[in-house]
Amino acid sequence: MYLRHFAFTRLPFETLAETDELFNSSARREAEARLGHLVEMRGIGLLTGEVGSGKTTVCRHLTAGLHPGLYRVHYVSLTTGNVLDMYKAIAWELGLPIERSRATARQAIRNEISR
Repeated sequence: MYLRHFAFTRLPFETLAETDELFNSSARREAEARLGHLVEMRGIGLLTGEVGSGKTTVCRHLTAGLHPGLYRVHYVSLTTGNVLDMYKAIAWELGLPIERSRATARQAIRNEISR
């Protein structure tokens, strides 16, 4: 009903907005610049922020411009847990066996990332 009333072409607050329709804030530009630097340096990074601050949106916008044959992008959302839980989530996303110890899990992840 309000789509027609306000002449919207789509729902205004859908979870996944098109990346070309994003608000061009200074915080978003800074986050994208920092993550872009990680891409250039072939690094690995962590993006944290408050719920609803745009972390996923920034990552989607940045990765939309990456060549899929050259980059492997993995999104790991971990809101609770400990270090081993984080390692398990990363290992699962990378397709690695889930290790029981932190040291073994960390080494398996490092080996996979540096290949």
